[in-house]
Amino acid sequence: STGHKTDLLELAPRWLEKCREIRKDTTPWHTVKDWRAFKALQLSWTAEQWAYLLAAAEMGLRHEVREDMSSFTGCGVMEINEPMLHFSDWTKGIDDNGNVFKWSKGLPDSLNVIPNVDPNNPCEIDRTMINALKDARAHVKPTGHVF
Repeated sequence: STGHKTDLLELAPRWLEKCREIRKDTTPWHTVKDWRAFKALQLSWTAEQWAYLLAAAEMGLRHEVREDMSSFTGCGVMEINEPMLHFSDWTKGIDDNGNVFKWSKGLPDSLNVIPNVDPNNPCEIDRTMINALKDARAHVKPTGHVF
């Protein structure tokens, strides 16, 4: 199976439970001052990714891995040639005062501090990422859950 709706419906509660287990068993990412010191033990910031993999494996779900499916963010890659973004890097924009602001999913209040697109930044991925984040924030209802 490669992501059928019924599989995802069965997977979702397992995924959430695994994510909670992983986050309880690691140092909270927002408290880590030097990620290198915790690198071998630190899973909380990637908990949802590991949780998905573990839950899917328990269900016996199989996935096709393709080289042309995702692009990492950051201005090292100037154009988007793939249909999906993986935002593992800092996304650069500007704050309301026009100052450079680097956004990361690891920020404690990341959905509330999304920068604006910097018109002087030639990086298509940064622009696309900022617009996608703002669009997601406008459509996602807050859960009130704190990890």
